[in-house]
Amino acid sequence: MDFFDCNCFFGYFPRPIFRAAKTPGELIEEMKFCGIKRALVYNTEMLFHSPLDGNKILLEDIRDFPQLVPTRVILPLQTEEQPENDIFLEELKEQNIKILLAFPNENHYFLDRETFGSLFTMLSEKKIPVLIKATLNQIRDILRDFPDLTVIAISQGPHPLDRYFRPLIENYKNFYFDISSYLCDSGIESICSRYGPSRLIFGTGYPANYMGSAMLRLQQADIPKHYKEAIANKNLDRLLGEVVL
Repeated sequence: MDFFDCNCFFGYFPRPIFRAAKTPGELIEEMKFCGIKRALVYNTEMLFHSPLDGNKILLEDIRDFPQLVPTRVILPLQTEEQPENDIFLEELKEQNIKILLAFPNENHYFLDRETFGSLFTMLSEKKIPVLIKATLNQIRDILRDFPDLTVIAISQGPHPLDRYFRPLIENYKNFYFDISSYLCDSGIESICSRYGPSRLIFGTGYPANYMGSAMLRLQQADIPKHYKEAIANKNLDRLLGEVVL
C-alpha cells in the first residue's frame, strides 16, 4: 500500500528515544526501511522548545526531500508571535503549507474560542486541517465552538478511547482520528463496520511509537482492501486536496 504518515517527527530529544531520527535524512531511511512513501512531518523544536524557530528550521531542513510534507505550529495571536490572519494565510500560500499543528499542552496555551476564534473561523472557511495533540476533552470543546473545523486528533495513547471519540465522529462531520496508537483488538474493524473508513487517518507517531506497529495493524485488519487504502493515504490526500489557499 501507499502509506502516507500524518504524524511523525525528527530532531534532538530532551530524553533519548530508541531509534529516533535526528535529521530528515535519517527519517527518510526509517521510512524506506518500513515501506512508508510520504509523511507529514514536524521537528522537536516545534514541540519542545521554540515553535517559531522550529517552523523556519523545518522548511529549510526538508527542502530537498519532496516525500516530506511540511506542517506549521499555530500560536495565540495575543502574544504577537504569529502574524494576523491575512498575513498568516499568505505565508501558508507562499510556503505551500496545507495543514497545521496544535500542541496546547506542550506549547502552553488554551485551545478555545477566546484564544483562536478568528483563526479557527478562517481555517474552517478555507478547509485547512489542524492536527491536534491534546485530550479528547479539549478537542470536543473546540469542536463545539467550531463544528466545521477540520480536526485530526493525533497521538491519543494506547488505551481504548471509543467511548470518547465515537460521539465526536457522529456529531462532527470534520473530525478525524489517527491510528498511530489505536492498537485495540478489532478496533479498526469495528469502526469501519459502523462508520466506514473515512474518519481514520494513518499515522505512526514515530519516534514515540515504532513505525511498523500501526502499519501491521492496518495491513492485518479484517476489512476490504479499498478501506485499507482509504485509511493508508486516500483520506489524507482528500483533505489536503480540499484546502483553499
